Formats: sequence, structure tokens, C-alpha cells
Amino acid sequence: GNNTKAAAPVDGITYYTQEASGGVNVVFAKSQRPPTDTGRVKLTIPSQLTVDGQTKTVVGIVAQQVTTKARYDKQFTYSLATAMGDYDFDLVVPATVTSIGDKALANCANLYEVSLAAGSQLATIGAKAFSGSQNMRFAKTRLEADQLSAIGQKAFAGTALRRLVLSGNQTAMQANSFAG
Repeated sequence: GNNTKAAAPVDGITYYTQEASGGVNVVFAKSQRPPTDTGRVKLTIPSQLTVDGQTKTVVGIVAQQVTTKARYDKQFTYSLATAMGDYDFDLVVPATVTSIGDKALANCANLYEVSLAAGSQLATIGAKAFSGSQNMRFAKTRLEADQLSAIGQKAFAGTALRRLVLSGNQTAMQANSFAG
């Protein structure tokens, strides 16, 4: 949908991307694995993907609102949350990602541990980025992301996250980042 392009599959997973400044954003992913495996899947987003034969750096994770032109307009949100619907999964965010967008991983009941790859350049976590993902927490209490400067409103509302120690000098953490 809407200007998303499939990247060449990596480990049986096809990532759908959008052009972004400095590279691409990952919108959603489709796995070839049958959902019979009951164990949690570790989804490690690659730092680079091949799109249209060109190597692109993964700089963000976003959700995309798509309106279908059926008999009546219907809004769907495409995101990693909807794509991984059949699996319980842990997410590893590559070091190249600078931004996790608004509602990028919202209402994702099957998301558990989120880890940031070593040397993370993550600077922004958007509003409601993980809100309503009741099992979500970071793998470590201390978030090693020295560039992290903004955490949006209700970013972690309704998650399993209770406490977060930030390694950098965050100035713009919204007071209600954890609020319901």
C-alpha cells in the first residue's frame, strides 16, 4: 500500500519500507514461517535492507495509516504490530534507527522484550509509540541510547514498563510518558 516498497527478504522475513531522509523506515514485516511455533520469535531488524537493488540504511520504525477505497472508507494501520499478529515476539532495534514513530508499535499484545543494538543512535520515541502493548518492556532497565532526546506523550502507557533509566541527557521526556 501507499508508497511502501518490499525489501529483499532477510532470514525469511520481508520488510516493507518507506523512503526517509538518510535511508528507509520499516513499516511492517511479513514472515514466511508458519505460526505453529509457539516459542517467541526474535525479530532482529537489519541495519540495512536492499530496496530496488539498492542498499538502504534503516533509520526508523513507523506505522502507516491506509484508507482503503472500498464501498466505504476503512482505515487500517500497517505496522510491525499488525504484521506480527500471529507471533509472540521480541524486537531488536538496529543501531542505525534514529526514530520510533508515533504509534509505531502501539496495541501490540504479542510484543515482549525490546532491545536496542549496541551503539544505538535512537534519538526520538514518538507519542504512544508502544502504548497499549501490555507485555512490552525493554530487555534492560537501563536504556543505552546516548542520543535519546525526546520521548513522546503516553509513549509507554499501558505497557509492562514500570521504570526506565536513561543513559543520555534526556530533556524532553513527557511527564505522562507512562500514564494510562
